[in-house]
Amino acid sequence: MSMSSDTISEQRLAELLMSLGETADQVAAALRRAKIVGRQSSAYQCPLARYIAERTRQLVPSARINVRVCAGEVAVEIHQPDTDEYQEITVAQPKAAKDFVKSFDEGGYADLVDASAA
Repeated sequence: MSMSSDTISEQRLAELLMSLGETADQVAAALRRAKIVGRQSSAYQCPLARYIAERTRQLVPSARINVRVCAGEVAVEIHQPDTDEYQEITVAQPKAAKDFVKSFDEGGYADLVDASAA
């Protein structure tokens, strides 16, 4: 049984990542506009993971969503509890997203650190 068309595809995920910008600074600005903050060195709680998770939940509100950002990839795990369907979509991070994550984890973009998680 396949998931409904309102879920996220590899193409949609790649487009969402590309839409954040062409540089790390543009990615940071897009995350600021979306009011997203996150934890440094956290595959599941960095700002990029939280942003993708929020956007995916808008598409699939009934699902449990986990987003993992690591090793140059972004993986979205979607579990539909009502049908027990599970899907994982993985795409390569665009250079801008990869550069943002590296800089953020090294202390850059401090305004995007989730102070409540400190």
